[in-house]
Amino acid sequence: MSSTENVVTTVGSPTPIPYVRSLSRWEAVALATVGSVVGSALIWALFTAFGASFEVLDGESVHEVGLSGVASSAGIPVLVGVTLAALLSYLRVGVIRIAQVVGAVLPLITIAGSVSADTDVATRIGLALMHVVVAGFVVFGLELMRRRIVANK
Repeated sequence: MSSTENVVTTVGSPTPIPYVRSLSRWEAVALATVGSVVGSALIWALFTAFGASFEVLDGESVHEVGLSGVASSAGIPVLVGVTLAALLSYLRVGVIRIAQVVGAVLPLITIAGSVSADTDVATRIGLALMHVVVAGFVVFGLELMRRRIVANK
């Protein structure tokens, strides 16, 4: 038995029923979205407290990456992507695995932009960590969604 399974026995049930931690489609959308925003906001706050400027030079202008920018950058793509995967999963459950790969690869690929940004090292590391947090919450939320769908079939 894996660490994610517990055994639940019901009265009169001759065999244990495995319980797998899972979420409904909409709970998974909420978890992935809120987790990405909160996780990224915590990283932003922590790195800001320790001196990261979160100011990025773009050509000749300086753009400050504020908390609202972090929240929208972390939340909107996750909300759209995981919701799309949830809707498509009504047609085919296999789409969730594809969405997990896409949801992990896209934020990790875009780390290259954060690392190559014209800014201080702490800001680069903070922005890169935010991308990793987003990827992690997308994959985790989609996995919990998939488990519920598969268990209910």
